[in-house]
Formats: sequence, structure tokens, C-alpha cells
Amino acid sequence: MPFESGHPRVPLFFFAAGLDLLMTPPTDHEAPPAPTGIKAPSPQPEGQSPGPSAGPSSGPAAGAVRVVRPDELVEEAVGPVVEAMGYELLLAEFTGSGKHRRLVLYLDRAEGGISLDDCSKMSPVISSTLDAAEADPNAHALARVLKAPYALEVSSPGIDRPLAKLSHFRRHVGGLAKVTTFSPLDAGSKQKNFNGRIESVLPSPSAPDDDRAGTVTLVDPDGGAHYSIELDQIRRANLVYEA
Repeated sequence: MPFESGHPRVPLFFFAAGLDLLMTPPTDHEAPPAPTGIKAPSPQPEGQSPGPSAGPSSGPAAGAVRVVRPDELVEEAVGPVVEAMGYELLLAEFTGSGKHRRLVLYLDRAEGGISLDDCSKMSPVISSTLDAAEADPNAHALARVLKAPYALEVSSPGIDRPLAKLSHFRRHVGGLAKVTTFSPLDAGSKQKNFNGRIESVLPSPSAPDDDRAGTVTLVDPDGGAHYSIELDQIRRANLVYEA
């Protein structure tokens, strides 16, 4: 098993196909902590975030910054290698803490999906890529993120596939999604969990090519309320399986 700069990184393989989970028992997805990391130029919503029944926000403030989350640092390091191997990195996320800390990478492939063999093949490739990236003297932020021990898991998306980028939501317009935000959308509300069909996906006017900046609008299938949510407000989002 690979080890890294004095702390173990134990590769685990996690595969979800339909309703069956192989190799490891199913666990509930743990929402990542509030964003921490370095700041980079990116949009932030202007003023108050819209609440239920509100239309799309007026757009991000020019010149604003957003926090680059630890998972983004990992994706930047690993994503090009994963893509070169013929896969797509949907999401990298840290869950747990202490000896239970895990780094889970969800992979997909346009044709054929992901098998257990794919996960097994990519785990050592990703581990070596992280080793090299952490050793880069210019990658101080990533080195800090990877310093604490963690177990590496490579997973298929499963039936509740994660939605982390605008392109993910755009592929599933009309589909049912479950979204958890870092804070309520409206100052007078405590609601942070939203279920609805993905109605529209709008890029950020100030950063139209940034797949992590923009607005997703959900429509409550029961009451018809509209929820316009900035992507950087989303703590965790998943597609809801519909038989």
C-alpha cells in the first residue's frame, strides 16, 4: 500500500452500480465543512441571496473573490491526469476527521460507466499524482490540505450522483435534485435543505467560463416554489434517483 511523507494514505475502492455497493458498506454522504482555503478571483452574489419564489439573482459583484475549497485544490492536481486516462473527475471531497478522515474521488466515464476494475486501476494512479503534487515546492496550499492522514477512496457516482459544477446540473435539467446550502438563502428562514427539479442553470455574468460560478434554479415539485441558488452557496448536492 502506498505511503506518503510520513503519513499513511490507504487506498480503498468503492463502487456503486444501481442499488448494489461492492467492497465497502454503504455510508451516508457527509457534507463537507464550510469552505476554507485560499482566495481566488471569482464571483460572489450581490447583496441578499434570493429566497423561495425569487428569480435569478442580479449577478455577482465585479472583482469579488471566492474561497478556493480544499476539494478544488485536489481536483486541480488530479483532474488532468484522470481526464488523460479517459475518465471524468466529478467530485473530490474530504469527509470525517482524525483517523476517520477520507478523501473520496468520484469518477465517471461517458461511455460504459465505471466498474470496480476502473476504480482499482485509477487508485494507484491518483495516489502517485497526489504524491507528486504534494512534493511540488510551489503547491503550498495543497500540501497543507494533504498533510493530515487520510484514506483515499475511488468511487463511481452511484445512483445519487454528486452535482458540484454548473455542467453537472446542466446535464440533468429536469431531474430531481437534493441541495444543502451552507446557510439559509433568506435571512428570515432557517431552511438549508432544498428538493426540487432543476429548472435552469445560468453562468456567472462576470465569469461565464467558470464551471464553479453561476446560479442553479430548483422548482419544488409539490408547492411550485422557485429556489435560485448560487453555486458557491451549495454545501452538497446530489441527483435524486427516480425509478
